[in-house]
Amino acid sequence: MGLFPLILPAVPAFSEAFPTVCVPGFRVLLPSTEIQLAERLEIQLPEELLFAAPVSETADSTETAAPVLELRLEVRNEQCGWTILDPRSVYLTEGTQTFFPEPFCAMEKGNCGRIASDEELILRFRIPKELQNTKVPENSAKNAVREKSVCCLVLATGITSWETPAGPFFLEVWTGEKMRVQAETDACARICRVSEKGLSNVRKAFLELSTGEKMESETAQFRFRFPLLPDGEKSFDARLTLELLDGTLRTQTVTFTAPPLPQCAPMEHGEILVGTCFYPAIPDETADTPEKKAVERALTSWDAPKVPNSRYCHEFVDDFLADPWGNLAVFWPQTPGPSADSPDVSEEYTRKLADAGIYSMSIYQHVPREKARRLAEAGKDRFFLQNNIGEYAGYLYQGIESARACGVPKAQDLKDARAFFVDDYIRRGVHRYETSYPYIFSTSGSSLANYELEGGIHFICSELYAIGAQNLAWASSEMRAAARKWKPEYWGGWLAHEWQTGEIPYQTEQKFRLLRAGLLQQYLLGSSLMILESGSQTTQAGRYTADSGNRNFGYEEDPPRRYRKEMRRFLDFVRSAPKRKGTPETRIAAVLGNCDAYMGLYLPGMPVWAQHEKAEEDPRWRYGDAQKSSKLLQDLFFPLALDALAPYTNRWLAGSPYGQTDVVGIDDLTRIEDLARYELLVYGGWNSMTPKIWELLQKYVRQGGTLILAVPHLSTRADCEGKEYSVQDLICGGDLEGLLNIRIVGKLQIDAPDFGPAPEYAAEIRFPEDKPDGERDEELNGKKKPEILQTVGGKPLWIRQTHGKGAVLLFLGWEYPGKDAFAPHYVKRIRKEAERMKGEIFVDAAPEDRSCFSWAVYEDCVYVLNLHCLEARECTVHLKDRTVPVRLEPAEMRRIER
Repeated sequence: MGLFPLILPAVPAFSEAFPTVCVPGFRVLLPSTEIQLAERLEIQLPEELLFAAPVSETADSTETAAPVLELRLEVRNEQCGWTILDPRSVYLTEGTQTFFPEPFCAMEKGNCGRIASDEELILRFRIPKELQNTKVPENSAKNAVREKSVCCLVLATGITSWETPAGPFFLEVWTGEKMRVQAETDACARICRVSEKGLSNVRKAFLELSTGEKMESETAQFRFRFPLLPDGEKSFDARLTLELLDGTLRTQTVTFTAPPLPQCAPMEHGEILVGTCFYPAIPDETADTPEKKAVERALTSWDAPKVPNSRYCHEFVDDFLADPWGNLAVFWPQTPGPSADSPDVSEEYTRKLADAGIYSMSIYQHVPREKARRLAEAGKDRFFLQNNIGEYAGYLYQGIESARACGVPKAQDLKDARAFFVDDYIRRGVHRYETSYPYIFSTSGSSLANYELEGGIHFICSELYAIGAQNLAWASSEMRAAARKWKPEYWGGWLAHEWQTGEIPYQTEQKFRLLRAGLLQQYLLGSSLMILESGSQTTQAGRYTADSGNRNFGYEEDPPRRYRKEMRRFLDFVRSAPKRKGTPETRIAAVLGNCDAYMGLYLPGMPVWAQHEKAEEDPRWRYGDAQKSSKLLQDLFFPLALDALAPYTNRWLAGSPYGQTDVVGIDDLTRIEDLARYELLVYGGWNSMTPKIWELLQKYVRQGGTLILAVPHLSTRADCEGKEYSVQDLICGGDLEGLLNIRIVGKLQIDAPDFGPAPEYAAEIRFPEDKPDGERDEELNGKKKPEILQTVGGKPLWIRQTHGKGAVLLFLGWEYPGKDAFAPHYVKRIRKEAERMKGEIFVDAAPEDRSCFSWAVYEDCVYVLNLHCLEARECTVHLKDRTVPVRLEPAEMRRIER
């Protein structure tokens, strides 16, 4: 039993970074004090609080109503939420009577649910009026004594951690409202959050950073990018000022300090990792032990007949140690599993692998922090790479049941859907896993790493070959841009080759050359991890693979042997190749617009942001012309080599006819430094324009960039309406001065054979006024008319304007340019601009072969890969001082020194 009277001094805690700002009626009853979990708490209260309970604003105002005593609790822990196991065990007592609070949760349940650290819990107690009359009069003698016991707030079951406990827990109790400022940044110092949750009478909030940035909001909720600080500085201050309804101001300053960026050892040492996965296995003849039953539950053979098994999983790892086909072992749940002598050999094998200089990590696991610490120690604090949370973000491309299981709410608009994914779902998952691991990887079958990293994922490792990551080059380029934007610049590929290429039989050469080309392309694109998901231990997708005979193949059979052979081949290449210098030169970026959720694959009718219920009510929330516009850029900059796997369809291998192109997310948190490397930005899919983005794009063009976009990209709407919007929905009401010297005043119909039988609409524009004699008025602040690049039906369709050192090209079609009538016009102009951006060093080939070559320019060399898996192809590498003709065999990559 623990007793915490009011007179105890406050225990220093991390919460003291946020000093208390008092407001009228506020009183501390228990300063922030460290507590023991699951122990009875008795918190002494001043007697006048109980015997003269102030009436709260929520209390019944009638004279007969019992006064309400309102107590507020807060529990703080840096990593865990908390709960009260039995809500009915909370009460007030003065020794003779017990007063229970009004229901503050589902009181009949076994606990009051998860309460986040720093979240306020309000307890309201109705105090009988007759108890008020027992108060000792103020003019009574000093030695006057009331026959009563000490007044206490009792939490009979104490406080319980919701997650596995980690670190100290601090409890604070008070009455009245106080200014409760919460401030946090993530482990990678990407996003900062400042909020105030204690005051109910806030009219407006202001936030000023010591770096000079100022913000204001109707609510005391601020979310912003961790600012770029001068060299040597790691901290900045944020001053929050609240204007209350009575006109008074409350102010508090908090300090943010950037934590060290997470560093996994391979990144620090510049190593390239070649990984393979290990799955649960126990010999079939083993008795039905609890360990064997657990392994059987974890088997991933799915519907195909089970492969006969005579080994433990760790025996496959022994083979891997003896003759490695990688330098990274990835362990699924129940692996490396039990042995004949031990129920858990994970630490033993982490140590064995580390002794051999081989890395290890887990996937889909969440061990207690102490176990994770021991594994790291077994890996010599270098070779254990923590955990991959797998397809945590998979609801984006899975069905409605998956979305429901993940608690996806029905969104009000695209901003709402985006915020749930980033700030709630991903952020919540990251916090949960951070209770055990210092950093985590994520593997998603979508090309939306930008949002996962923004939400706090430390390192992205997309599930290549799958769903939205089918186009390996597109998915990897989106990962690369996201890692460059959010830092650290480190990413990898999770190759779900076996599961996702089922239409190609195991017996064919195309099957394994497809894997070879995928591995080499990952290297070329700058990835630092290449992990084979399945196939090297046994096959798993036999049930879904053509000509497999509806069976899986065991370790000693040909398909797993071929998988191991290809991985060894790639490992040998990585070990023998000169060390890569940095990441590829990237002059062009396709833009992932604000609130865009194009997952990397165009599926007609697919709900945007997994908003299944919303899409049932409103068809605009299904994939349409906006997403076709993303596919348009995908096909242009990442064209699939269509016959590379003939006679099988190639859905995975895509060339780079214009060199490396990133897929970069641009939103309110993007800054000009994120775009500095790109000479050309091209908008394709959805964009909800904002003043911040508009200002950023102006700056980008002024500094020398070329920007291509269409009129729908200027719309500020976030309701998936890309057709029936108005001029007033456009940024600045259609007045585009600052980037283009035009004003959009409406839309006009264009009847032209170019668009087919149905009429289309383009923006109606006005130019700066000309003099009566037709000469340009040079006194209108230097304004000049844009150049009209193309007309259709006598009406402008493309215009171009120089601005500062750069230029902007605007497509005037009223709907998204992926629409069938507009697409050819949009692609033609983009192709012309992209050709100009290739630079002095580039690779050229016959037009019919350009999609067969993936190439990248590095500081010291050029890598060229033939993606065709059956035929040799020829190309020419253009360097500054020479040209080099190159002939590449199927799935062959060559390094050309610059």
